[in-house]
Amino acid sequence: MAGKRKAETEDGLYLDTVNRRKLDFDFEKLCSVTLSNVNVYGCLVCGEYFQGRGKSSPAYYHSLNDDHHLFINFNNLNVYVLPEGQQVQSHLLDDIKYAVNPSYTKPELVQLGTQPVRDISGNEYLPGIIGLNNIKHNEYSNVVLQAVCHCSIVRNWFLLLDDVNNYNELVKRFTTFIKKLWSPKLFKHHISPHELLQHISVISDKQFTINEPKNPRDFIVWLLNNLHKSLAIVAGEKRKSTVISHSFQGKLRVTTDDGNSSSVTNTKFWILTLDLPPVSILQDGIGVQEIPQIRLEKLLDKYTGKTQTVTSSGTKTYEIIKYPPYLLLHINRFHDSELGIDLKLKDRYQTLVEFPLEMTLNEGKAKYKLLCNVVHDVVTTKNSMDEANEERSDWKVQMRNSDDEWFEVKDLEVTPKEKELLFLGESYIQVWELKQ
Repeated sequence: MAGKRKAETEDGLYLDTVNRRKLDFDFEKLCSVTLSNVNVYGCLVCGEYFQGRGKSSPAYYHSLNDDHHLFINFNNLNVYVLPEGQQVQSHLLDDIKYAVNPSYTKPELVQLGTQPVRDISGNEYLPGIIGLNNIKHNEYSNVVLQAVCHCSIVRNWFLLLDDVNNYNELVKRFTTFIKKLWSPKLFKHHISPHELLQHISVISDKQFTINEPKNPRDFIVWLLNNLHKSLAIVAGEKRKSTVISHSFQGKLRVTTDDGNSSSVTNTKFWILTLDLPPVSILQDGIGVQEIPQIRLEKLLDKYTGKTQTVTSSGTKTYEIIKYPPYLLLHINRFHDSELGIDLKLKDRYQTLVEFPLEMTLNEGKAKYKLLCNVVHDVVTTKNSMDEANEERSDWKVQMRNSDDEWFEVKDLEVTPKEKELLFLGESYIQVWELKQ
């Protein structure tokens, strides 16, 4: 009987019960019964997660009670028939194994994301430019993850990273996330960052969660710092440089004059903050409010080494002396640097920043091309009739593909964007790619 069952299994007795439309491997691998993350299997019929496959395990009882028989092990990607406990060997399950953990080769990276593909429902999508689930209030992290994973140096390094056992859980989950983001074989044309964000919530002591709105600027600095630290420690050895520091870390020369003496120091940076000038929203002759505008190049004068900035420790000048492959800019809308106070949403700087799609910095020392533009928006939450409507910050990201086409991603929505209209939003974080 056992031999017959094995033969029938290999011939695909239960393969027709697999329901790919119900499979979603983006969520944290926790047993739905015990909530344990040890030895977890996914049911390929209903998509739920269960622990173990022994005779007293939740997966075993699920197979008996619900007549579901195919389960995939999330650690080794082996598929088993329960309650028999026999392994299934079939190439018909390869797409499911790929969905759990996509893999890439160097030749595949050349054309990756250049051509649209379709999910199992026939929906067309462009790998790398897809929607992310907003579980509750994680739009601030969605735009950062999109922007960081869109940088090709970082993307390629993680896509080719096969052996993650030497790294910690943050690297493992980030690697899985970026591989799914760029996958040309998704079952659905969007993914969820849930598994990664749940871990980030724990290791950040709930500084960044899916339940509370946060500032994308704070999150991107935290993410880069922690990815760099995680990658720097491999097999007990600490490295000074990682793909993260190589890609995003630049260096400034800071000259300080306190009136009595001057000093020069060099400091590393992940992101450069650009302060908007304090201006009030003007009104034209017929009472319509006019939002002020300023050129990005004007804001970047701060980092030429020629513009003086008054601080509590004296007058300072800043000059970029190391230009990273990806230059991150933060347009400061929620902090008054002169008064040293944070601004409420209604008091934020709404100045529009005009920017080119390509720019030259510091008299030709570096040339950059805009890659991503994170935009601040305001949404109104409708409360009960007895309460006033509440406004809160919202976020979206605009990204350029390899054909210089622009797309705007807001949670699950992906729409083409005319490049001439990019500056019309409240740009908050920008990623500029160094031109070779």
